[in-house]
Amino acid sequence: MYSKQHMSLSILCNYKKNVGKMSDFKSEVNITQYTGKCENVEIPKTIKGIPVKAIGDRVFMSCMELKSVTIPYGVTRIGLRAFNACRNLIKVSIPSSVKTIDALAFCVCESLTSVTIPNSVKVIGHSAFAHCESLTKINLPNSIVEIKEHAFCHCTSLEKVNLSNRVWKIGAAAFEGCSGLTEIHLPENVSVIGREAFADCEKLSGITIPDHVSEIGCNAFGNCKSLQNIFVESDNEHFSDLDGVLFNKDKTVLLQYPAGKKQREYTIPAGVTRIEEGAFSGTKYPEIINIPGSVNTICKGAFRGCANLRQIVIPKGVKEISWDTFCCCHRLKSITIPDSVNEIGWGAFSSCGNLTNVIIPDSVKTIRPEAFRNCNSLTKIVIPDSVTEVAGRAFYYCPTLTCVTIRGSNTKIEARAFSSCQELAEAEIYAKKRKNLIEPDAFPEHTKVTFFTP
Repeated sequence: MYSKQHMSLSILCNYKKNVGKMSDFKSEVNITQYTGKCENVEIPKTIKGIPVKAIGDRVFMSCMELKSVTIPYGVTRIGLRAFNACRNLIKVSIPSSVKTIDALAFCVCESLTSVTIPNSVKVIGHSAFAHCESLTKINLPNSIVEIKEHAFCHCTSLEKVNLSNRVWKIGAAAFEGCSGLTEIHLPENVSVIGREAFADCEKLSGITIPDHVSEIGCNAFGNCKSLQNIFVESDNEHFSDLDGVLFNKDKTVLLQYPAGKKQREYTIPAGVTRIEEGAFSGTKYPEIINIPGSVNTICKGAFRGCANLRQIVIPKGVKEISWDTFCCCHRLKSITIPDSVNEIGWGAFSSCGNLTNVIIPDSVKTIRPEAFRNCNSLTKIVIPDSVTEVAGRAFYYCPTLTCVTIRGSNTKIEARAFSSCQELAEAEIYAKKRKNLIEPDAFPEHTKVTFFTP
């Protein structure tokens, strides 16, 4: 154990050292524990004449008293969670000897207002500065080549980021939830933009995809409420734009519709076959979306949270209404599911509060959990004889649902499928003997279940 007295405050700061094995007459110290309660800490450059090379994992984690820290030249690594949850840390001095900032190193340092990354660092670790809510600006040196997943996510005060020209990869959710971010310039060498990399950046108004980008993850710019256009440089071989909407190069996949666009009606171009995950997620408009017959795949969450969507027709050829596809489309009143669909996915229409009319075709075989959860205006539902499974909580808390008709003799109704449907008075089942296919508590206790001969 080594003790160093902080001269200005006369407060004892304790460090524990691990002295490495002698190799070629060299030795080093890694700080492995801190037990002091100083507001201002100056880490020593040497301990008993041996140079300090690393701040180990979790050394200062959750030190609530810590307000500033000075790291000496010679330290090369800041370890996993080294300063995680130091909520009152305002200032940190990182020397140019540091090469590695590990995952979660400064995560949830809520009072940290600025940080300078030295030119010796090449990679910003996973969640390294996530949830640093007071961080307003970050300058990344030209040495940075990769920003790992969640590196700066939910830095809500961050307004501007200057990215290194050498950055080739921006990881998944790297800047997700940076609600104050107004401007980001993607450098020419970027080739990978991870899924949700800039999702929920509410003030981001525009973005241009450089020529060398070859991979863009799902929902990379989703729910950016001020984003009106996504442009792609013309020489990009993998992506394109049309009227500010992001597509793959040959425009067969619609990747992202900017959430800040204000047009009330949008027609997806003919030739598009796939609407990617989260493509329209969080858009206030359009109110009407026209989908061409060429579309055969609508990915999960494609229209999740489209606040004003009131009219949409699912084309024939689509085989699955995926997970959360229309979740929280509050103005959607009716939907016709085409007879090509064989599965209604988990949460597909959950929390569609104004949905009063749903026609389920006899091609559907499975209705997944929470598919129609919290559909507060749904009054009746007819389940065709093609359906073999209605999963638990599929119609959970549909408070105005009064009547259910099940036409199949081999339809399994799982426990709690219609749980918390307070007004469900009657369930009509067209089969002689169905009790073995109805699990306990599938319907509320007050619901009268009647069997009819087909």
